[in-house]
Amino acid sequence: MELREIFDQQVLKELEEGLFFGSLTWRMNTSNSHFNKNIGKNFESFGLDFDSLKSFKHYDYLRKTCNKIYTDRNLRFDELRSKILMYPSGYDGVIHRDTTSKTALTTITFLNSDWQKSWGGEIICYSEDCKVVVGGVIPDFGKTFLFNGALPHRALAPIRLSSLMRAVLVTKEYGE
Repeated sequence: MELREIFDQQVLKELEEGLFFGSLTWRMNTSNSHFNKNIGKNFESFGLDFDSLKSFKHYDYLRKTCNKIYTDRNLRFDELRSKILMYPSGYDGVIHRDTTSKTALTTITFLNSDWQKSWGGEIICYSEDCKVVVGGVIPDFGKTFLFNGALPHRALAPIRLSSLMRAVLVTKEYGE
């Protein structure tokens, strides 16, 4: 697990503006946990597929930068499984794995420039048996959290007193 600054801050600021005040249209996402089959497909967040960013003027830059994150590690960026997710207050994500591959890379880049740390919205990673928190990160604009996508993990929602939805760019390795 590591936290890095990978993307140009101005590009991320323009992406944030497009998400909240511009032409990028998002939809409702549902959960699908491997750990609790009783959850089913319930509303969890809003989002849009990476492919939907093609109208964003910096799409090529985002795609090339995402691709470089993976190729630098001899991995392949999976544009089809990558997306933007937006979590409103009160909608925690479910514990899940992005893959069963023990070497898979997932990245999460935080897109809220005015985010206050006291608003929550953390990403939490768990042990294989989900009994111990083994890592995580507090949202910080422009920072990218890189971790093994096979680890059980989830997104916590912002607290109810926050004025924003927490927005992230999630990328995944090509594979399962």
